[in-house]
Amino acid sequence: MNVRQLLRRNRYGFVTVMLVSFTAFSPVAAQRVVSDGIGSEYRSRGDTIWRLRDTTMTRAVYRADTVVQTRYVLGRATGSTISVVRGDSATTVARLGPSGEVLPGPGAPRTMSAILALSEQRMFEMAVRRESSMPQGFALPEAPVSPADVQRYPLSASTNIIQHGDTVWYVRGCVQEPPADTTTYLLFANDSLRRLSPSPRTFDKYMVTAVRSDMNRIALAQVVAARRPPVTDLPGVRKSPCDKR
Repeated sequence: MNVRQLLRRNRYGFVTVMLVSFTAFSPVAAQRVVSDGIGSEYRSRGDTIWRLRDTTMTRAVYRADTVVQTRYVLGRATGSTISVVRGDSATTVARLGPSGEVLPGPGAPRTMSAILALSEQRMFEMAVRRESSMPQGFALPEAPVSPADVQRYPLSASTNIIQHGDTVWYVRGCVQEPPADTTTYLLFANDSLRRLSPSPRTFDKYMVTAVRSDMNRIALAQVVAARRPPVTDLPGVRKSPCDKR
């Protein structure tokens, strides 16, 4: 039995029929948007879930026992996987290229755990549960779009994000421990951004999502830390002068 026969018996016809059914929706028109608090954003509409993180996006469409997972990098499709779920296992019945063409594969369909085929659904459910468990009236902190005052976000022990107006600097290292390396971005709201230095280049909204996810994650961590009692007198190594966390 070849791939087309498997897809035809799976009640949705040929691959092209399924592709038309899930390219009609955009995450911009999502009915529900949640964050997992660690850098990923999930959006849903009807039978579709989008997972956005940094410059990548995964779109999962669920139809009866069939899952179509499509991956994007910088807004461009890189390929799709079509799987049929049966209990705790899933069978990959087709792999598609960026243009929707069926790619050649092994003779027998590949069987895997259903967790892999349903990963977006499970992670979206966890994000929804996380949001629902928060106290009523609590809103996740978000970095301002264009702040008049300088905002600082300690991303790690050696990397700090500085935001002022529409400009964002990623500063790696510090004056006390050279060399310090700085990448400068100019944001155009949530639509796009331009890297001013080094190597000037313009990026689309997915790069904006990546930068804002970094700032939002630190803003949330700062709110959580402010609600916890400080812990002092712990053994450890001498803190680096660059570490502003």
